[in-house]
Amino acid sequence: MKTEARQLVTGEEGAALDFLNLQPLKNVTLIGFIHDRGLESPAHRGAFYGCFRAGRFIGLALIGHHVVLCGSHDAAPAFAELARLHHRDEPRMVIGEETAVKIFCDRLTQPPCQLNLHRTESHLLCALTEPQGELREVPALRLARPDEVDEVAQIHARAYLDQAGVDPIKQDPLGFRQRTLDRIQQGRVWVARDRQGISFKADAVSETDRAVYLEGVWTRPDVRGTGLGSAALGGVCQRLLRRYQTICLMVDAEARHTISFYQRVGFAPLASFSVVRYLPSRN
Repeated sequence: MKTEARQLVTGEEGAALDFLNLQPLKNVTLIGFIHDRGLESPAHRGAFYGCFRAGRFIGLALIGHHVVLCGSHDAAPAFAELARLHHRDEPRMVIGEETAVKIFCDRLTQPPCQLNLHRTESHLLCALTEPQGELREVPALRLARPDEVDEVAQIHARAYLDQAGVDPIKQDPLGFRQRTLDRIQQGRVWVARDRQGISFKADAVSETDRAVYLEGVWTRPDVRGTGLGSAALGGVCQRLLRRYQTICLMVDAEARHTISFYQRVGFAPLASFSVVRYLPSRN
């Protein structure tokens, strides 16, 4: 049966959310983005697309700076053709289930696409519904303030560089700072401070009615191993679970020490994802 893929537009949010909510934790980031900004917003740095068979969703994707694929892998070829037509050299990261990502990337990178493969990773989506272990109060834990935006942005960029090998501030200094400030003003960045500055940070980047997605969890190197990081993360999770049923985050499947850190707080693996990172053309 023939499939049709096209851009989704304002007014189709309900249908898109109905499809994404068939797997609400796997799709927590996309659900949150649509809740926050609708289907059409420059803040997405891309566009939402749907793939249909007999008029019914079989897949949905955000395609642009980041590509997030969900639904049947049968939709991946159509999404790749849309990416080649409208976003050919934009993607810096593609994430989704392994088969869909492989099909999408194989088609995306055919000539004349000039993206350079940076690396391929396996990630685990982990979820928490109740903090575990003995919770230690971190009195300094609080929401970040707008006047801390530059320090928070530098920390987030450093953590991203360590994880992905790319410095987002060098790529887009003004945009990265503004996105950090927006998140702080939304009350989604948690920090703890001591005399040396910020010692812990975590960002709630996407929120739905039921779940919240964390990223940018960071503990300053000189206080790692002291228990501060797990205590502060536990404190953040305690506060968030007053409003949400589940907290999700993604972790590199090869990062055993990091997985162990999250497991001590109570996170457990929920699903596996493939992540492919690209660099722009050197030409």
